[in-house]
Amino acid sequence: MSIEEIQMRFMIELAEEVGCQAFNLFSSRDPSDKSAWRVFDGGRLTDPPQTMARTRERYGMKYVEDLLADLRKENKLGGNVYFRPAASSADSIASYRYLFLDDVPRKTAFEIADFNRCFVIETSPNNCQIWLITNQRIDGRERQRLQAILAQKVGADRAATSGIQPGRIPGFKNHKRGGCWVNVLKRPKGKPLDVETIKPAAVTTPANNPRPKKSAVPVGGSKPLPPVTSNRRPGKTQSEVDFQWTILKVKEGVEDEEIVRLLAISATRKGRSAEKYARRTLAAAKERLFPS
Repeated sequence: MSIEEIQMRFMIELAEEVGCQAFNLFSSRDPSDKSAWRVFDGGRLTDPPQTMARTRERYGMKYVEDLLADLRKENKLGGNVYFRPAASSADSIASYRYLFLDDVPRKTAFEIADFNRCFVIETSPNNCQIWLITNQRIDGRERQRLQAILAQKVGADRAATSGIQPGRIPGFKNHKRGGCWVNVLKRPKGKPLDVETIKPAAVTTPANNPRPKKSAVPVGGSKPLPPVTSNRRPGKTQSEVDFQWTILKVKEGVEDEEIVRLLAISATRKGRSAEKYARRTLAAAKERLFPS
């Protein structure tokens, strides 16, 4: 199978699984600088023909095919390629049947895939993105809330839980990791994830559970999630990790109260102390971004 066929197969299969009829596609040679991102869809994917036939036209794929060719040229010149089901902001995003997790260790991703309907995409050695297929449509705000719970539980990247988080497309090179190829490791099988099984009360963290045990909260199927693992980089304190995460959320336009709520969930402190910590962290992040 050619690279072109791998890319198109993935886009068509994901569109069918998540209930999507349009995509946003991006390229950037500096992914950390959002202003440098190039948007490739130009609005052309937002109004595909209304037909129930399972064809490329149903998903605007006649446009995607041409755009992927342009993106392959960008990728050869050092551009990193990203996509997401069509969205413009967390408020206006259409409802889709998926949850997204980033930077999941390969072993953990395989354990999740054994019991949940999902795509596992390897983006660099031992690092995967997971597109979990859900049993119902979820809007951007609810997706962000549920992803924050799952990311904490499986050791995924907590800074990549936005309801409109883009992922990588198989068949392109990840230039952030020395030019390694992005590959599909697992395709969907089994039942979709029942979102009602994701309960925030059962979330544990390395701080309040120093000897992690199997979680009581399944991600679909009957098998619990893998044990919690820390995603903290060596040499960084949890406060520093929280601070960087908060800066990212502010840049993404997430509402203050939502940032405070998510920070308080993950804080090692309890009760009102957790909320105070969250608000101090948010205030410090805003001062860094918007100095008075």
